[in-house]
Amino acid sequence: METLCSLYKYPLICDAVAVAKILNATLVIPHLEVNPVWQDLSSFPEIFDVDHFINALNDEVSIVKELPSKYSWSTREYYATGIRATRIKTALVHAPANWYLENVLPMLQSYGIAAIAPFSHRLAFDNLPSDIQHLRCKVNFEALVFVPHIRLLGQALINGLRNPSKSHVGGANYLDGRSDVIDKQGSGKFVVLHLRFDKLFQEVKKSMKSVCRTEALRLCLIPDLVREKEMEMDMAAHSACDFGGGKAEKLALAKYRQVIWQGRVLNAQFTDAELRNHGCCPLPPEEIGLLLAALGFSNNTSLYLASHKFRFLFQVYGGEARISTLRKLFPLMEDKKSLTTAEERSKVEEKASLLAAVEYYVNRHSDIFISASPGNMHNAMLGYRAYKNLKTIRPNMALLGKLFLNKSMEWPDFQ
Repeated sequence: METLCSLYKYPLICDAVAVAKILNATLVIPHLEVNPVWQDLSSFPEIFDVDHFINALNDEVSIVKELPSKYSWSTREYYATGIRATRIKTALVHAPANWYLENVLPMLQSYGIAAIAPFSHRLAFDNLPSDIQHLRCKVNFEALVFVPHIRLLGQALINGLRNPSKSHVGGANYLDGRSDVIDKQGSGKFVVLHLRFDKLFQEVKKSMKSVCRTEALRLCLIPDLVREKEMEMDMAAHSACDFGGGKAEKLALAKYRQVIWQGRVLNAQFTDAELRNHGCCPLPPEEIGLLLAALGFSNNTSLYLASHKFRFLFQVYGGEARISTLRKLFPLMEDKKSLTTAEERSKVEEKASLLAAVEYYVNRHSDIFISASPGNMHNAMLGYRAYKNLKTIRPNMALLGKLFLNKSMEWPDFQ
C-alpha cells in the first residue's frame, strides 16, 4: 500500500500505518508531498530514521522502503497521466475502518497494490478498535524518530537554553549574568513560545499570486496542504483582526486578503470586537508577553521563540519593532539563530520540512510549551506532551480577547 502524506501533519503517517494494519497489507514508506510554494523536496528518509521506523513497528505492520520490482510501474508519473484502477483518490475524510475493508481491500486482492493519494484526514478518530488506536500512538510517540543531524541541531538549541553560560554565539559577554537563572529556575529550565504571527516575504507573495492565477488553484484542485498552509503562513491577514496599526494597517491587510485570499476570508464580515470575543484572533507578541507576565513568568525566564526567523519564508508581522516589546518583558529570549552557528544550521537552512522537524524537537523537550494560537504544531504538541505528562499552557482565546478589549482594566485585575 502506497500513501501520499505531509510532514506538517505527520500524524497522517500514523493513519497510514493504521490503515495498513486494518488491511493486513505491507506499507511502502510514505511519500511526502511536495509543496509548490515551499519547493521543499525533502523525503521521508531525509527527515525520519527509516530503519528505526521499520524495526519499531516490525511486530505490528510489514513496512518496506520501496516497492518490489514487479510493482515498479506504480509511480507518481503513472498516476498523473490518467485514471488508474489501482489508485484511490476519493477516500472519505475520517473514514471508518469498514470503508477501507469494503473499498480498498478488494483492490489489493485484485491487483496486489493500492495507492491512496491524497491521504489527508482519511481515517476516523472514533469507533476504531483499541489495538488500532494504540498503534497510532506507538507510531507517533515511539516509531517516528528524526535523523541524527536534526536531533543534533535540536539538542544544540536545547543545550544553549539549559546552559546559557556555555553559549558559543555572540562573544564572551553575550550571556553575562544568566548563570543565576539556572539556579533560580532549576537546571536551566526553559519555556517555548510558538508565536504564530507571521507574514510572507514579498517574493513569496508574488509567487503565490502567480500560483493563484492558475486554473488548478481556481478550481481548488491543488493538494489540501497548500491551501491550509497558506492560512497558517499569514495569520495576521487571514484572521481579519485589528492589530492596532491604524487605518494604514487595515487598508494594507484588506488589500493583501483580496490579492492572496481572493474573498476566501470569511471572518472579514465581522468586526474586530466580534472576532476577539469569539477567540478568533491570534495573540500578537505584546499580548502573549502580558499573558506570560500575568501568569507569573519573570524577566529571568529563559524563553525560546519558535517560528521567529525560523522558516526562511517568514518574518513576524510588524517586524523587530513588534518583537522588541516582547523582548523588553523577557530579555533572556532566544531564537534559532542566536543559539546556533551557520555551520550547525547548514543542513536544514531553507528546507521547510527539516526546519519544522527541528522546531518540533525543541518544542517537545521544553519544560513548558505555549502557543499564541491553535494550529498544526499546537495540536501535535498537545498530544505529545499529554502522553509525556509535560506542562502545556492552552490560552483561552475568547476570554483573553474580552480582557484585551477592556482598555480600562488595571494590571492587578488582569492578573
